Amino acid sequence: MGGGAQDREGTPGWKCRKGRACRNDRDQHGRHDARGSDFQAVRPHAGSLPRPAPTAASARRLSYRERREWEEMEGRILAAEESLADEQRAVADPVVATDAEALAERWQRLEAARAEVELLYARWAELESKLDREIG
Repeated sequence: MGGGAQDREGTPGWKCRKGRACRNDRDQHGRHDARGSDFQAVRPHAGSLPRPAPTAASARRLSYRERREWEEMEGRILAAEESLADEQRAVADPVVATDAEALAERWQRLEAARAEVELLYARWAELESKLDREIG
């Protein structure tokens, strides 16, 4: 068995830039040897690989990261609600209410805080439903 193109002919992942099997050998670490530079490894992008379909058991169980997220969710929601209350107080401040530019800026912050709270509650409900299916 020689290390030429005959060994790699038709093998996916081994072709040169010219579209044919590479005639140059590679060392044990996959690096191109000093005889040429026309080798190009052909690998699919990670996003193009099909993901396995979730099984019934994995679809209803919380992963490690989801469980950690669920455990931290109450604190995150409390912090987001406190931030929302701060923004509501800032919008209601008479000094801010008389300045149109400052009011518009505070209103955007208020809406962002409101959206964050809604997003956290939605995620919490999603994790809770998964947890209920896991337990029940």
